[in-house]
Amino acid sequence: MRPTVDGAYEVVDAHWGLIPPWAKERKIGYSTINARAETLAEKPAARSRRCTIPASGPHEWQDLGGGRKQPWHIASADGGRLAFAGRRVGVQHPQ
Repeated sequence: MRPTVDGAYEVVDAHWGLIPPWAKERKIGYSTINARAETLAEKPAARSRRCTIPASGPHEWQDLGGGRKQPWHIASADGGRLAFAGRRVGVQHPQ
């Protein structure tokens, strides 16, 4: 969600990942998807505004060995939405 000119909010699509403003390609966001709390203030990629990310839940991968992985969807017990802390940067990258 982002604020509009009239003070309301609108839902917009966004790319998941931590894409620094100097990145030449979006794919760098896949390698920076999680930030460490211990070094967050030191990293230039994290110098942006805070946001809340609504979601039905995250996916975690379990390594089954032999190159196989099992995805697990983690959800709220009551089926409600979860909220994640995030950082946002308004950067336009080529598709």
